[in-house]
Amino acid sequence: MSILFRVDVDKPLGHHNLLVKVGSKLSEDLHISVRRHPRYLFHLKEMLRFLNEKKVPAFFYFRLITLPDNETIELLEAGTHSYGYHMENTRSFDTFRQEIENFNKQGFYSDHFTKHGSGSYKLGKYHYPPYEPLKYMEWANKLNLTFYSGNGIAKCKEDLYEKNNDFYSNAFWGERNYRDENYNNIEDFVNAGISSDIIFLTHPENFYTHKILKQDVDKMISLAESKNIQWIREIPNLI
Repeated sequence: MSILFRVDVDKPLGHHNLLVKVGSKLSEDLHISVRRHPRYLFHLKEMLRFLNEKKVPAFFYFRLITLPDNETIELLEAGTHSYGYHMENTRSFDTFRQEIENFNKQGFYSDHFTKHGSGSYKLGKYHYPPYEPLKYMEWANKLNLTFYSGNGIAKCKEDLYEKNNDFYSNAFWGERNYRDENYNNIEDFVNAGISSDIIFLTHPENFYTHKILKQDVDKMISLAESKNIQWIREIPNLI
């Protein structure tokens, strides 16, 4: 079977030191674009180079404040990655649709999306915190979009297989502090992919900042290769 590598792009400048952490936070909270900054999405570009070298395709989800610049687009295309919307303003169907229109006005088109945040914190000026996946599935059908991956934390391998129609509720998180304390071993996760398609979720700012996350990703890639587990390249292969 296969692994889908999902990456939610939350930070425009990353958070690997105090200066860029403050810059990213101001950009998010005030919705100020920093796309002309020389270090814009630097952390993401490093991750893309790593994945391209490993020949691992991934699905990247962008907020309006983290839309890819030309260099990022070139790296996405070089690795044959897929990209979609990382939705924030999910207060209502109208705000959801307006956000997609705002993406499209900037020449950014996709047919799939994920949700920013898991219901706990307000993460930016336009972010609506509640996490309501049933609504997103309904809205996706109205707009002919795909919402296939939720933000739940898998507590066992069966949670990774949990599926409602074409929607997978849970993922295995790359960030160790987000994993369930009883299901946190990267090898256990990869082994779950022997019998079913599964989803791995992480964030490029953490991949760049925390060496342990990069090591876990590298280990996951090596284990998947040794067990002949493939990487999902297109959403239709998931269902």
